[in-house]
Amino acid sequence: MQGPKLDTQPILAIIIVSAFIGITALYMLEPPSTTDAQNTTLQMLIAALGVLTTNVVNFYFGSSRGSADKDAKIAEIATSQLPPAPPSSPLGNGTPSKPVVVDATVHSEPAPAVAGAPDIRRFTP
Repeated sequence: MQGPKLDTQPILAIIIVSAFIGITALYMLEPPSTTDAQNTTLQMLIAALGVLTTNVVNFYFGSSRGSADKDAKIAEIATSQLPPAPPSSPLGNGTPSKPVVVDATVHSEPAPAVAGAPDIRRFTP
């Protein structure tokens, strides 16, 4: 038997933030009368709870929210119409040709593999 799904993230977030606010207020209003070692341990636990609270706030208002917005935008772009494919090479091998500037003249052919290297396709022995 499956009941309604319980989303625990918001519940844990409320518990963590409430605990941090409550324990910090209690610690400030009524400082504990403990030894230095116990006081250090208590401060470390409050600091760890503060880190958890920071993570909760960042999750709901920080980078995770921006990441979710970015994912939605990428999905929107992916479902939109894609531009047509570039024309194929004059060599007929299916690789797209791109304009190449040689001596301020534009040639529509594939670029050499290495800039400044001779184009061996034109070489005839």
